Amino acid sequence: MKEAVGYIIKKLTGAGFALTLGFAFFLFLVRFDLFEYSEGLSNPFYWGILYGYGIFASIIIDFITNKVTFFNKKRTIILYAVAGFTFFILNGINPFTLIAGLIGAVCAAIFYLGTYLSDKNTYFKYSFAFVLPLSLLLLSSFDFSEKEGWQATTEAESFHASFDYFNGKHEIPLQVKEGDQITFKLDVSPTNGGGHGFHVKNDKGDLVGLEDSGNKMTFVAEYSGIYHIVIKGDDLKGEVAVFWEYN
Repeated sequence: MKEAVGYIIKKLTGAGFALTLGFAFFLFLVRFDLFEYSEGLSNPFYWGILYGYGIFASIIIDFITNKVTFFNKKRTIILYAVAGFTFFILNGINPFTLIAGLIGAVCAAIFYLGTYLSDKNTYFKYSFAFVLPLSLLLLSSFDFSEKEGWQATTEAESFHASFDYFNGKHEIPLQVKEGDQITFKLDVSPTNGGGHGFHVKNDKGDLVGLEDSGNKMTFVAEYSGIYHIVIKGDDLKGEVAVFWEYN
């Protein structure tokens, strides 16, 4: 039992090491924008690929290296790189999957390095197995949206806001019944070069599919509850208005 627990912690260390370094690099990519950073942290894809596929592939590689004496520690890293690369090119070979595959190969190599270093230092092992990943998970739960000069009004079927600065998201809740068809229109009037976007999610946090009908968007409620129209701003200044109707 002790060996099994130690083996699991070793794999968690590898995943946590790759996750932590990956998100440290991501922080530079988003230019220390904490909202974008927390949005990335909350994406289950990155956690799933490391803690799901990554650990599974690592166990398979251990099985192979135990059976084939050719693979020493230096050669084993090749198997990790291949596993990381293969995950992405299974969806087809194109420039995007090739770049993603190379990133995956690097992350897989870091994963292996983490498992190797876990045997060298106890503090390293438990920091990357538990402390740092849990800290990142906690950080992902915070909303780092920034609003300055925000003035908003909400009516029965409309929302309007003006602002001097908006970087983050704002959610507009809609009470809907199963089968309701909701059509909405988003008008954004920027006074600077900031960007914007939007999506709809249900009360489980899942994205809702939208149908584009001219200058309006439509979705159908699969069940009764509160759905949210989520407006996103990227260093935006100006006004935004949303109008919706139930059909």
